[in-house]
Amino acid sequence: MENKLLKNVLKGDKVIWSLFFGLLAFSMLAVYSSIGRSAIINSGSTPERAMLKHCVFIAISIFCAVVVSNTPYQLFRKLSLVVMLIGCAGLLYIIATHGERWIRIFGFSFQPSEFAKPALMVFLASMIDKHKDKLDSLQLFLQLLLIIFIVSGLNFKDDFSTTALYLMCSMMVLFYGKVNFKYWIRTILIVVVVAVALIIYSMNDYKHSVERSQLYTEAGVAVAQEESFGRIATIGHRMKDWLNPDTNDLNYQGNIAKMAVASGGLKINGPGSTIQARLMTQAESDMIYAIILEEYGIWGGLLVFILYTIIFLRCMKLSRRCNDTFAYLCCSGLCTLIYIQALVNMGVSLGFFPITGQTLPLISTGGSSMIMVGVTFGVIQSVSFNTHKAIKKENIKALKDAGFEELKEMANATK
Repeated sequence: MENKLLKNVLKGDKVIWSLFFGLLAFSMLAVYSSIGRSAIINSGSTPERAMLKHCVFIAISIFCAVVVSNTPYQLFRKLSLVVMLIGCAGLLYIIATHGERWIRIFGFSFQPSEFAKPALMVFLASMIDKHKDKLDSLQLFLQLLLIIFIVSGLNFKDDFSTTALYLMCSMMVLFYGKVNFKYWIRTILIVVVVAVALIIYSMNDYKHSVERSQLYTEAGVAVAQEESFGRIATIGHRMKDWLNPDTNDLNYQGNIAKMAVASGGLKINGPGSTIQARLMTQAESDMIYAIILEEYGIWGGLLVFILYTIIFLRCMKLSRRCNDTFAYLCCSGLCTLIYIQALVNMGVSLGFFPITGQTLPLISTGGSSMIMVGVTFGVIQSVSFNTHKAIKKENIKALKDAGFEELKEMANATK
């Protein structure tokens, strides 16, 4: 009875559900080990209260995943435009109010950029499915590109790393959708050139900003720090820190993360053994993979990487079974979003990339990100369940048709 009830609630692929719950359970261990200093300094709370808040968001994430997985994915196609407009409205609100990255309502905060991630993937899937007979059309490609650039542009001012994530995953959806390759590759080249130019400009901007501050300080003149457009100076700052980690004391988080990785090595010290987390303010979010490597060594880090890879490959396998273009692009696009974000977070902790602020899906803290990851997995599981259901119906129909023809031949033979 219990197994039947569980089967009716947790619809979709069992392997993906197992990995989903497994990573969430591991999240409680990893976060409890690393959240101490951030809880006290950033929120004035206690580690216990911060941990309780994280567990509440895990429960909400599970609830969202279950509810969405029990919803036919065809509904997401109908609502994709509305959801996309809501995401854009949230990003516009952040720009209009010159506020932080969060919208605060009744004591709760929500990050529109997290909402816009899966919303953009689903909307692109809907657009490509709607115009799948025009995949070679330049007009369709420009329409898709305009949507991508609008959403990315709305987020660019306050969060460059998330903007880059939007662009990468969106272009992958266009690739999966087999939108004209020559347009696709040219756009990638243009985006890369613009990104490199922006990084060079931001590094020069940050250099000039530091030089101006030093001149004013030496002259004994008190002056407010000049702000560049959006977070241009921040991009330059982080690139400088990444390229010169040993000569720049401002790269505090990155250097501590490297120490955490190095102290882990081949040893498995176990949960709660971290020392470096007590020195970081973002150990439970941006740098949690470094803490995992410190506590569980290279084996724990490798296991986490393998689990994310299994999720990605499993989802891609499921997507290839879809007869519906929208379902295929939803499943492949959303799992690519989760996987790339996970790889970026891991790469930052290992020093392969500059600090980005991207969380590790299902493991890092963050209310908005945890909830939206739950919704993302719910969509994937809805696609999995409904695709399996459709294939099963087709097989039954084929068997019935085959049986009818066989009986008909036997009847004719006896005449």
